[in-house]
Amino acid sequence: MPTSPASICSRFSLDAIAQLATGHALDSLIQPGLVPATVSSITEPSLAKLSTAFTWIFLPWLAEWFPWRTLTLLRNENHALFLYCCGVIKQARSTVSEKQEYQHLLSAVLASAEVSDEEAANHLMTTLLAGVG
Repeated sequence: MPTSPASICSRFSLDAIAQLATGHALDSLIQPGLVPATVSSITEPSLAKLSTAFTWIFLPWLAEWFPWRTLTLLRNENHALFLYCCGVIKQARSTVSEKQEYQHLLSAVLASAEVSDEEAANHLMTTLLAGVG
């Protein structure tokens, strides 16, 4: 992972958001792992991603039909981050009780009986990506 000032700020933001949102320390400033690399790859702008997004928005039938390499890579990266979030949620669900004070944002979300694990994982992914991007 590059050590530019923007990269360091991005990893710092990811560490802070992950700690506040889930109670887990990613320590991406010390040792970058899968999650910081995936988040960086997803949020990094490129012409290929822009053209894929343009096609997906304005010509969705073409985007579904044409085998876009960029779209496949984005789906794989999103799936890897989603699997990480599902693991965090599974671990957090086992430790959250109804009468416990909320230690982090995820525990407050999981205390609600209306939220499924998939919805919680999507919320967590959005929180991580929005905080870094």
